[in-house]
Amino acid sequence: MDVRERPSRDMTTGLTGIDRGSNVPGGVCGFWGSCGAAIGAGIAFSVILEATPVTPSARQIAQSVTAAVLTRIASLKAGRCCQRESYLALKEVAAISENILKPSMLAEDQLICEQSHQNRECVRKNCLLWEEVSTRVRT
Repeated sequence: MDVRERPSRDMTTGLTGIDRGSNVPGGVCGFWGSCGAAIGAGIAFSVILEATPVTPSARQIAQSVTAAVLTRIASLKAGRCCQRESYLALKEVAAISENILKPSMLAEDQLICEQSHQNRECVRKNCLLWEEVSTRVRT
């Protein structure tokens, strides 16, 4: 059976994803070389597609999602910002899901940052979530 034809959507599946994701420690972006948002995207697809170490197709898709999200996040030269990285991950996952999941995932809202003052590493005007940049992107 094609993995795209059997996505799981029950409560147990959601809790499994939350449990796996809760084991990803903060700071992995710098200490492990992979952002938690990218790992979380891979976890989500792994759970939805019921991937295991011995399910080649589902495993490959979950790893490809992680790689694509991490590539998008790594395209920005910026210090840590979990809000920005999560936003980028959701946007990337929505685009990827169009070819993998039925129905696909949506991430249509535009986010404007309201917490830059809490992040010393914020790149401010160089960030796509910065208010002035976000306004230009929308118009």
